[in-house]
Amino acid sequence: MIKLKTIYFLGGLGSNKLFTKDLEANLKNIDLKQIDLPGIGGEYDVEVNNISDLLEWFDSKIDIKEDFILMGHSLGADIVLLLKHHISYIKKIILLDGGIVNLDDFEYSLKNEIADLINFVDSSEYSSLDEYLLNEKEDYMFWSKNIKRASVAKMIFNLNKQKYCLSVNIDATINLLKLRRQLKRSYLKMLNSTDTLILLPENQSKEIEEYKINIIENECNLNYKLVENSGHDIYIDNPEKVGEIISEWIYK
Repeated sequence: MIKLKTIYFLGGLGSNKLFTKDLEANLKNIDLKQIDLPGIGGEYDVEVNNISDLLEWFDSKIDIKEDFILMGHSLGADIVLLLKHHISYIKKIILLDGGIVNLDDFEYSLKNEIADLINFVDSSEYSSLDEYLLNEKEDYMFWSKNIKRASVAKMIFNLNKQKYCLSVNIDATINLLKLRRQLKRSYLKMLNSTDTLILLPENQSKEIEEYKINIIENECNLNYKLVENSGHDIYIDNPEKVGEIISEWIYK
């Protein structure tokens, strides 16, 4: 009997556990456990103010400390790199279109990033769930009952505004954005000595794709795989292919 492998998964901004359901169905002999980021989803009321807080929070969320894989998507992948830099028992890493881009390379300041976050949350207000879902569906290459349920779970009804709003703790998320700015390219380079899988989406601008590949291959001497029929929400857009690649990599 094959022993199940465990993946702890840190999703991106606005993610929640329901978004992994289609991916879970395509993983073989793997126990996928999503951990919502502080300030998001089930961790809405949790705030981490520094690296020590982040490490303590992560340690409280996992029930095994050996023979597991840590996976992250987008902002979650950036947090994975921070955790790996400080935690020696993390031995295997999966990065889903994250952990690569240095925002300073694009002269994108923290101040502007915070302003964009606030604008994004403020603009994500809807009078009804039907209105919201109609708009939300346009953002995905792949739509399913699981994604619909996950999308609904992203929202809360604000009694004061009488509108459905994105369930994101802005202060807690800003803290994560500040922590992400502590990332250094060396954190990615150190994955040379770690069993690492990096997946990138096929559908992205050529400029961004070349930028990422140059960092992965030339600066960090790492490998990657392009996932067909996927955009930034790589595991949501093509859960079948992502599940296949991850399963083969784990049991290679």
